[in-house]
Amino acid sequence: MTMMLGGVEFTQFECPPNITFGGRQAMSIHDLPGGGRIVDVIGPVNSNIAWSGILSGNGAATRARLLDSMRAAGTAVTLQWDVFSYSVIVAKLSFEFRNSWWIPYSISCVVVSVTTAPGFLPAASLSAAIAADLNIAAGYITTNPVASLVFPALANPGAQNDPPIMMAAATLNQQLESQSVISGAVLDAPTSTLSACLQASQSQVNNVLGLGYLNRAVINQIR
Repeated sequence: MTMMLGGVEFTQFECPPNITFGGRQAMSIHDLPGGGRIVDVIGPVNSNIAWSGILSGNGAATRARLLDSMRAAGTAVTLQWDVFSYSVIVAKLSFEFRNSWWIPYSISCVVVSVTTAPGFLPAASLSAAIAADLNIAAGYITTNPVASLVFPALANPGAQNDPPIMMAAATLNQQLESQSVISGAVLDAPTSTLSACLQASQSQVNNVLGLGYLNRAVINQIR
């Protein structure tokens, strides 16, 4: 199983053995004389989605920082696994740093809404969704922005070898990675000012959000 939270993909040890999700039905219960009862159903209330795992490999520390940027930003991101897809906000996140390539973590997300998982969109909606996600991803590029790229709805969503889409995805990915390197260097530099660090932190958040939309577009394109 793999999971995707924003622009972070969880694989291998990072994937949890189980995920807690579900919720309850909100209702108002009126007990009447004689034992009668009236139940007014208000609607579903989703529980927090929680899991834990271990960030591993050379990029573990960087990925931990990206996840923590999501928590600090408080912005809704997409959470996907198997056939489940939600818009969530990272509510609680904790790490146990052991070394730069082995970092156990636990996370809890508040559900904003239930969304449609990739692969379950009709073709017309899928085409528009891919184009929208690519355009949104491009909007998160602030370093050498690719404002000239405008992605129309695709005539043939799902074609794995569609050159325009894959070239556009590669361009956006390269731009976001370059932006991440630049902002990461600012955060790591001991001479960086507070203002520069705040701007670099926002840039890292933009990278995470942009990658999230880019990855969803690619997943939908090759489904």
